[in-house]
Amino acid sequence: MINRCALPARWLVFMPMFLGMSVAQAASSAQERDRAFARLPDWTGIWEVDFGAVKAADPPAGSATKAHAGINEYIRPPFTAERERTYQQLLAGPPQPFSDCKGISFPSLMYNPGWFDVLVTPEEVAMTHTHHETRHIYIRRSHPPKEDLWPTRMGDSIGHWEGGTLVVDTVLPRGDLWLREQLPNHETRWTILSLSPEAHFVERLRRVDHDHLEDRMTVDDAIALQHPWNLVITYSRVTDVDRMIDEDCVENSRDIILKSAAGPK
Repeated sequence: MINRCALPARWLVFMPMFLGMSVAQAASSAQERDRAFARLPDWTGIWEVDFGAVKAADPPAGSATKAHAGINEYIRPPFTAERERTYQQLLAGPPQPFSDCKGISFPSLMYNPGWFDVLVTPEEVAMTHTHHETRHIYIRRSHPPKEDLWPTRMGDSIGHWEGGTLVVDTVLPRGDLWLREQLPNHETRWTILSLSPEAHFVERLRRVDHDHLEDRMTVDDAIALQHPWNLVITYSRVTDVDRMIDEDCVENSRDIILKSAAGPK
């Protein structure tokens, strides 16, 4: 017959062994994570989109003559005929309303003016942008199953490292393209137009030197684009601030109107 009262005493003999194994495993895991951190590139700092330097990776012949301030005309997506007609109708119509509080979604936040900082870890790369948008790029080899995916403002982004280059695959962004173009009357017009739910984005992000990052983005969309849209986007290190400055949205704030009506104190 087993003496049940003796079981706890027997377990006490093995507990130090189990505890020792757990501590050793935790130490080994921590050391491996330290080594994983050491292998990652250093993208520490605050970065700013080089707005005027955004360009097509494969511009059509003669397109350089169309350059103007800000985004160049030739980096407009190679829309299908139907999507191009929609775009031209928007350009010819009244300006589209913009919300200061809406924020910018992917992919527009990667090439429109703004700051962001980067947190690089073995598990993910997180980018926090000026208006509080945070983009999560998870370091893994596949997207979640279809039943666990749906359109979101940032889409689902997964990445892997090829040396110092982060290769990112993004699907199902719900965001619109923010496009800027100078009209014949010299008016600069922002236009919002979406791609299709089939849009697929591949980026290759790398640090060119201490003060510059580069994003080579390819967009495939058989419904909205005639052929892949290739962009080269560069970012410069911000050197005159040492932290991301909180920018609160004040759109439709009655407090501003009341203060203005009250006049100076």
